[in-house]
Amino acid sequence: MGNATVGLAARLSELGIEADVSSQVVALVPANSIGVLLYGSRARGDHTPESDIDVLTLVSHSAGSKSAGRVNMSYYTRAQLHSSSGTLFGMHLRRDGRVLADTDAELAAILDALGGPNPQVLIQRVHHFSTLLLVTEDEQRRYLTRLVRLGRYLLRSAIYARAIAEGP
Repeated sequence: MGNATVGLAARLSELGIEADVSSQVVALVPANSIGVLLYGSRARGDHTPESDIDVLTLVSHSAGSKSAGRVNMSYYTRAQLHSSSGTLFGMHLRRDGRVLADTDAELAAILDALGGPNPQVLIQRVHHFSTLLLVTEDEQRRYLTRLVRLGRYLLRSAIYARAIAEGP
């Protein structure tokens, strides 16, 4: 296994990521990481100057996530990344993600193996999680921001599910 941080700063620079942000990314990547993936608006190219930088690092042992400045670093094991198969998150990683480092082409192989989301399963999950929106008025006031975020997520998931079901 190689060192995924080698050449990482140069790759980030090629993608137009500022040197100070690039150094934050490099600082958050463990030396023994297996691969590094840029995803989200920066990977798609539809970011704004205020956009954060979403990075996924493939690691051997679970490590949660960390943030530094505008950088959000998620650490995924092989099993955790495989479990995103069939989800919208997995679909976005596979479709939009940009591999920045991949010591043994393992990250790319996992991404290639991710299956697309099942619209019926997505709709079932939307129905299941929409029950979380049924709260008291007091809870609505207390958790309004989180409830709105959940509602947006559920609506977006339902729209994706319908679009996937209808096809191109």
